[in-house]
Amino acid sequence: MSKKLVTTRYNENILSALLDEKERVLEVHLFSGEVETDIGNIYVGTVKTIKKNIQSAFVDIGKSDNVFLSLLESKNIYYAKKVGKGQALVPGDEILIQIQKDAHKTKLAKAITDFCLTGRYVVLTTDKPSVFISSKITEDEERLRLKTLIKNYVSKSYGFIVRTNCSFVSDDLVVDEVRKLIQLYEKILKTLAFRSTGQRIYTQGSPYMTLLKDFHEDEVTDYIYDDQNLYSEVENFLSENHPEIVHKLMLVDQEMSLYNYFNVQSKIDKLLHKKVWLKSGASIIIEPTEALTVIDVNTEKTLSKKQVEETIFNTNMEAAEEIAYQLRARNISGIIIIDFIDMTDPDDKNKLMQKLRYLTSFDRIKTTVIDMTALGLVEVTRKKIKQPLSELWDN
Repeated sequence: MSKKLVTTRYNENILSALLDEKERVLEVHLFSGEVETDIGNIYVGTVKTIKKNIQSAFVDIGKSDNVFLSLLESKNIYYAKKVGKGQALVPGDEILIQIQKDAHKTKLAKAITDFCLTGRYVVLTTDKPSVFISSKITEDEERLRLKTLIKNYVSKSYGFIVRTNCSFVSDDLVVDEVRKLIQLYEKILKTLAFRSTGQRIYTQGSPYMTLLKDFHEDEVTDYIYDDQNLYSEVENFLSENHPEIVHKLMLVDQEMSLYNYFNVQSKIDKLLHKKVWLKSGASIIIEPTEALTVIDVNTEKTLSKKQVEETIFNTNMEAAEEIAYQLRARNISGIIIIDFIDMTDPDDKNKLMQKLRYLTSFDRIKTTVIDMTALGLVEVTRKKIKQPLSELWDN
């Protein structure tokens, strides 16, 4: 099924929307055009203070505020300059750090010393010298192929995380990226010895460009832009890092806003509605709360006794399909409780659960359908990656 990733300027921001074959919005990503994120960037920093009571350090990277570093999470430390004797970190040490979280309000930016370099298919990580396969790659033969292919490149200093995108990608493409990441790792460590505090030695890249790494090779057929500068930046990035998908790039008439052409605003407005109508005439109500999200399925009409069981089953199956879509499109995360219409047939309940598990398996974010309770409530969990659409668009 063909999908399009359309990227355009929206007010002072950059908006990327993933559209399915029916041009429904599957994902919305909004990136600030003014505030640059530091996440993923690697700096040389000087340790200013050590707080042993909370097992942490505060590191100067040449900005107005220091960054927070957990010593409990700092297994491997790469030094540009070592002041103290021994392996313990002391004030004055100049070390390599990677920003894990941006500063937010009163919270300092958070950094790590075990850094990672993210590619489209694999991630090089200095945390553990092994190969880890994404749990979303479920085929045993494919998991074995990828592990066998990559394990020869593991060293004592780094290992690899195989991303979901790597599934059924050719050996040549995977190995080529692994080698590039190793070369980048070696370049960073070589550069570290000649840099001082506050210098950035690796830039993760603009968020709207790194988003391109998150899709499987066959998942998106077209990457469409209406801005020459954005298009050129992405084209250069892909030509250097992922030439296999450059042919999917498309620059449309710059006088035509993709935001208006695809009616993005009206589609997002629809996704923010509390009530969603189904083709059958039934509906689902989506109610976010502080602790969880509740989804209620309603028939919206009176049924005769003869058609009750069959209609309820069909309505629940239809609702399951729409709910799987809504979870992804609205980016609902955390605990989700679904109140389907009560069914008495155990086989119907099993079929509904199987379908919901199947539908949510296509979500790029890990979604787990746990079980149906004795009261007929279905519990689902979805990993939180970023703000839900309701908060993102409210900002």
